[in-house]
Amino acid sequence: MQDGEEILDIVHLTPDDLAKNLEKRLSLAQVRFLRKKLFLLGIGTLTLFLLSMALITILVIKSTRPDFASHGELIFAIPVGLIWLWILRDNPARWRKTHQDILAGAVARVEGQVQCETVGNIGLVQIPHFIVRIADNRFSVDRQIYFQFKNREYYRVFYAPQSRILLGGKQTRPISQKNESRENKTKELIEHLTPQEQELLQQIALGRSNKEIALNLSLSPNTIKMYTSRLYRKLGVRRRTEAIARARELELL
Repeated sequence: MQDGEEILDIVHLTPDDLAKNLEKRLSLAQVRFLRKKLFLLGIGTLTLFLLSMALITILVIKSTRPDFASHGELIFAIPVGLIWLWILRDNPARWRKTHQDILAGAVARVEGQVQCETVGNIGLVQIPHFIVRIADNRFSVDRQIYFQFKNREYYRVFYAPQSRILLGGKQTRPISQKNESRENKTKELIEHLTPQEQELLQQIALGRSNKEIALNLSLSPNTIKMYTSRLYRKLGVRRRTEAIARARELELL
């Protein structure tokens, strides 16, 4: 993690989701979540196709046979069909983008103050749409996710970049408050961490072994051991769990 807030809210994210999202990757649970969305969009796309074919067929029959449904049987059917075509019009594009997100497995993120709002559709039947806005980004979300956000609070939000499906978020402090708090707390360090030690700390927090860290940082295992010992000394700890806890206390993670 990049901030060490004490008891701040997590929205629709498990610890595994959060760890993967910080690496800009989808978790397995999020892939399943997107697949459910893909399935529903697929049904909508199929319905759009079948409805389009049905309306075209009706119009062709009516043009060749004027006596077809001459008693006004279609007076409601065609307008209702056209309304549903308008409602489902975006499903094919959304299905394609969601499919691309699943294949790519990538995650984007944005941070800022959240604005929660509901909007209704045009027509006699008012269906509320739940909208979350953050840093000039607009996300349409499920009711369940919507009510987990605190309006006008600050969050780091993760989403699928193509379909722009919001995956979840983590409440944060405003940037100015975070920087001030981090500056105050890092004064408690014996020595400031170097960029390489900060990267090492991130790798440790993700639960990676020394061998995996050495591979990721293109260093030898012995060098990683030396850096880890120096990191522990600066943090004033003796083991990994203590290092992670201390780093979060100092808002280094």
